[in-house]
Amino acid sequence: MKNIILFIACFVSLCSFGNNKKHGINILSYNVEMHLDTISRKLDIHTDIRIQNTDTTDIVRFLFCDWIKINKAQLNDKSLEYRQGKDTLLIHVDRLRKLNLILDYTLPVDSFKQDKPGKVIALTRAMKWCPFIYDDISELNSKITVPKGYKVYSSGVLLNYNETATSCHYRFQNKINSGFPCFFAPTGYFRETAKKQNGINVKFYFHNPDSTLINPIIKESLLGLDFSTQYIGKYNRPNLTYIELPGFDSSQSLESFVLMGSNFIKYFGLYPDIRFWPTHETIHQWVGAGYFNTISKNTKNRWFIEESLTEYLRYVYVEKTYGTDSLKIEIKKSIDYYNKQIKGTSQDVSISANLPNDITYCIGPLIFHTVRLEMGDENWHKFIQKLYANNYGNVIDYNMFKKLLSKYAGYSIIQKMEDRMNTKGVPKEFCNY
Repeated sequence: MKNIILFIACFVSLCSFGNNKKHGINILSYNVEMHLDTISRKLDIHTDIRIQNTDTTDIVRFLFCDWIKINKAQLNDKSLEYRQGKDTLLIHVDRLRKLNLILDYTLPVDSFKQDKPGKVIALTRAMKWCPFIYDDISELNSKITVPKGYKVYSSGVLLNYNETATSCHYRFQNKINSGFPCFFAPTGYFRETAKKQNGINVKFYFHNPDSTLINPIIKESLLGLDFSTQYIGKYNRPNLTYIELPGFDSSQSLESFVLMGSNFIKYFGLYPDIRFWPTHETIHQWVGAGYFNTISKNTKNRWFIEESLTEYLRYVYVEKTYGTDSLKIEIKKSIDYYNKQIKGTSQDVSISANLPNDITYCIGPLIFHTVRLEMGDENWHKFIQKLYANNYGNVIDYNMFKKLLSKYAGYSIIQKMEDRMNTKGVPKEFCNY
């Protein structure tokens, strides 16, 4: 079971979203208007994207679902030449520097229902339902209209809400847009629990009615939030939402928005090995959804500096919350898992292979533990805090990570870290663990 769980967990890093300002195309602003029609079962969407083309590129490439029919396309108030294919939208911009892109299109809501034959409509970045560019972030403003009896859940801050006789109107703002997740559900579908933690407005939305599952998940999430705030740094957003995603087999941490798959909620009560998944996802609000790891440019060791680091910080959370012996147990479980499930299999590769596999979650944290021991706890803690403080809202790659680490750890420590990353198996320091 743990093999399945670790494999599922790798999908969490899809929440990463970055900044492309050095590479020619820079999204300056992103405005979206959405109108849900439950009778015609469609979602009409209007996007207004302002772009700066600093390198006068001929073609701008967006990620966008290729089966979505575009009803209207304009660039700087003129008809737009574009091409769709393989989840890509290619726009010919004729080397213009200032671009105002307008797209109108319609989504059939049944294509995005998550609890068939139920009623929840969930839009997440992986669905490529709105045009975006890897490693480019911007502020996003959205206006959303739904019929009475429906409610909208968004990663943005709710700026305004009003009702008419037949509809509800929302206005959200995302200071950092990392994929813009958006849920539509009938009023009352989710049970809401609101908490105030460290000055953060935290809301939990569960459809699962089992309080013996839900209450411990809430408790574990809040403990993870306390740890992250105290150990890594102040949470730089006013709100954080945890929401159940029916039909989803994983969990995913997006900017201020944590998706909890229905199965993961069930697993929490069934398998002790994953009792800390809420903490892992919460830590991702700092690592991977607070600062972002590039996923289209310099992807060297991306999984190591995002997923392995997040998992090791979960180890540190266990240590700080439950004691040193608990940390030793986590380390021992990872070593045993490698020896019993991975060693000698096709997954038995080095961390430097840069794959979202089980190695990322059981060997990567062990490497970080050796780094922490060698550089000293004080320097390690300063490094983790500075990594977040310096890069919040921005994108980093391995070179930037390594450069900052070098300010707190000597050359020999980094060299040994990279040697371990290039070597298969459990680091030799743990051979007699």
